Amino acid sequence: MKIQAVIAGTRLEYETEPSLFSPKAVDQGSAFLLPQVELQSTDKVLDLGCGYGVMGIYAAKRCQPENVYMVDSDPLAIELATINANMNGVSAAHVQCSAGFANFHEADFTKILCNPPLFNDHLYSLEVFIDAGDSQVTRGAISPVPSGALAARGRNVLVALVGRNEESVFELPTRLGVALGRVADEQIVLDEVRLV
Repeated sequence: MKIQAVIAGTRLEYETEPSLFSPKAVDQGSAFLLPQVELQSTDKVLDLGCGYGVMGIYAAKRCQPENVYMVDSDPLAIELATINANMNGVSAAHVQCSAGFANFHEADFTKILCNPPLFNDHLYSLEVFIDAGDSQVTRGAISPVPSGALAARGRNVLVALVGRNEESVFELPTRLGVALGRVADEQIVLDEVRLV
């Protein structure tokens, strides 16, 4: 099935499948996160856990497509992200099947965008992602981001739904020393997460 979206004035079209995350429309988290991110034409961007390519393709339309990388562990998601990159005129964007950085070794990103798979009370996934500069971290749903993945002044930007564990979410940034910005009643963006 095909869906269309306009995010921050950028028209996008995506081919999706029912088995993938948010197949009928661009998810609220990505729709809130993307307008918050200032993308420069020279940015090197990673869409970590890209699904069918929502954030990576948006970034490729705003930056140089050859400087945009999309990774996901689901082969179907990768197939559709490739189709969608072509359909949106950004075929130079790189798309690779990998569980996080397991089989992906590109580095020096100026922006890493992620809408991590946080469901119900599994907020530990977010903590693992943010703490990923510590090579000892191995638990959680997201593979650790290795040291050097971000450029010296790079930004790691992710979004998480605030649900039943709202208090836990608001305690987490303080414990980890990251900035917290509330985007809407049910959304947060964790920003300025530096992994150096």
